[in-house]
Amino acid sequence: MEISKRNLFTKGDILPILLLLTMRMSTVAFMMISDCDEVFNYWEPLNFLLRGFGKQTWEYSPEYSIRSWAYLLPYYCLVVPFFKLSEFLNNTNNMLSMAPYIGFYVVRFSLGTMVLVGELRLFYKLKSHFAFSSLAYWFLFFSSVSTGMTHGAVALLPSSFALCCNIYAISAILDFYFTQRMRYAFGAIFWYSLAGLLGWPFSLALALPLIFYTLGKCLLSNKSVTHALKFILGSAGIAGSILVVIVTIDSTLYSKISVVPLNIFLYNVLFADEKSGPNIFGTEPFSYYLLNLALNFNLIFFLAFMGLSFSPILQHWNNTLSSSIKSKISDKHVSATRELHSSLICLLLLPMLIWCVIFGLQPHKEERFLYPIYPIINLSAAILLFEVDASISGVSKLYSTSKIIRFLCDIVLIVVIFVISISRSIHLFKGYSAPLHVYSYLPENASGNVCVGREWYRYPSSFFLPNENTRLAFVKSGFNGLLPGDFKENAGLVESISSYPEGMNNQNLFDAGKLVDFETCAYYVDIDEDVDIEVGETRLLKNSDAGLQSADEAWEILHCEKFINSEKSSGIGRLLYFPDFLHKYIKTDLHYHNYCLLAKKDLVEQ
Repeated sequence: MEISKRNLFTKGDILPILLLLTMRMSTVAFMMISDCDEVFNYWEPLNFLLRGFGKQTWEYSPEYSIRSWAYLLPYYCLVVPFFKLSEFLNNTNNMLSMAPYIGFYVVRFSLGTMVLVGELRLFYKLKSHFAFSSLAYWFLFFSSVSTGMTHGAVALLPSSFALCCNIYAISAILDFYFTQRMRYAFGAIFWYSLAGLLGWPFSLALALPLIFYTLGKCLLSNKSVTHALKFILGSAGIAGSILVVIVTIDSTLYSKISVVPLNIFLYNVLFADEKSGPNIFGTEPFSYYLLNLALNFNLIFFLAFMGLSFSPILQHWNNTLSSSIKSKISDKHVSATRELHSSLICLLLLPMLIWCVIFGLQPHKEERFLYPIYPIINLSAAILLFEVDASISGVSKLYSTSKIIRFLCDIVLIVVIFVISISRSIHLFKGYSAPLHVYSYLPENASGNVCVGREWYRYPSSFFLPNENTRLAFVKSGFNGLLPGDFKENAGLVESISSYPEGMNNQNLFDAGKLVDFETCAYYVDIDEDVDIEVGETRLLKNSDAGLQSADEAWEILHCEKFINSEKSSGIGRLLYFPDFLHKYIKTDLHYHNYCLLAKKDLVEQ
């Protein structure tokens, strides 16, 4: 079967595409950073590549080398022209100077755009292969509004990169399934290999259904051995070529043979024990993932997992029903919607089941671990509704029942999912994005240490430090794990990256060398919550009848923003956004931190 070459764009596509564009671009501007691992393992090294300084985690020590510099190089190449332009403007015309954090948003824009293009590509692939169906529109709607895609699409994480690559792989799988041309299978293998080798090694597991399906098809053909061998060698060549490039880059920069994907696997699986490995950072029950998926996808999540079981059953029912219809009526649309076979459903959805089994069994669980299957969750929900719609359409053709009920059910479902999803996303935008805004109030001519204590994990990255004369520094707090150190400065790139930093370990053991004395701080970021004096935390904020004030006469508040205190808040408004006037009706009581930037008064007076 040839891939349709007709113009697939229709006027009905305008609104769904505008919704997708709005969600992705608003995410670029407003979405919080939900994981400190994203900042210290990816944004900080990228800042180091661009500006010559940044925080270094133990993962980037050549002793362990479980983070790939090859992963960051494309973003470096993307943003370095901006920094060169910014440097030129700063030297020639201060009126046109650009803050470094603009580079942060340039990268975010590129991340969001990569995912957006993939979503639109898959949308039109679905339109092409499933004419006269609702499948493509359900997918695009779910992908646009789901909160999981909203924050997963712009995170600078390998798991987010795997999310993006998986979208492109699914498009290639659809082309392969309907044409049986091997080049499309190789296209999918390329995207899976890129996701697993350049991004996150565990995402290679998503390729297993495609591999077994393709080998099965090859072995059933007349030239079984030849076709199977061609697929195996071709796939190995694609993965091997990508791996060679990655190993060459990382080995050059680390100044030692470094196969980072292998190192990640060894650390997390084979060499993990009670003292090292992912479990030392905490363990969670399986319900942790269920709650996260329910928050990030609401009804889409339930539809998706129902689809794992019911979509193949409904597909079989619809095929039977289709045969009955065609024997009684003539409808050119009937055969056009019957191309979603059970084998294709399994091929598309089995990766989600495999992923849930693998990561559900792991004691250490994090929200970002599920990013790679987010597109499949949306697709699974769309397939289920597509099959339900097909069943209802078939029954209505046989028994002349009204389509009004079906239409009303679709509208109710769309409205409910839209309202819940947008409410959740706005809640994250408004309630937790204060760190992205507060650091931008550092003066352009600031210098010295910008210190954090207990709020170290909400630091948005050194892209928000205004110039090369400021550095992030950690002061004593209640945290007793291993904090990041600093990349070696004023040295060549290879020399800095290949240097073995002091005080690093893979057991999350505290190292006092990562702290500075509070007296060395020029700026400080904290929340107006009680401090723990016994562990050495410093109190700089106090609430009084006059409002929020500095608790130390030597310090002055520069800027504060509200940040939801989730521990003290209660009600459904703790999870979803509702206008303030509704809080009393929905029994919501929201409490806020003041997330503040302070400066020493002598600096402000200057």
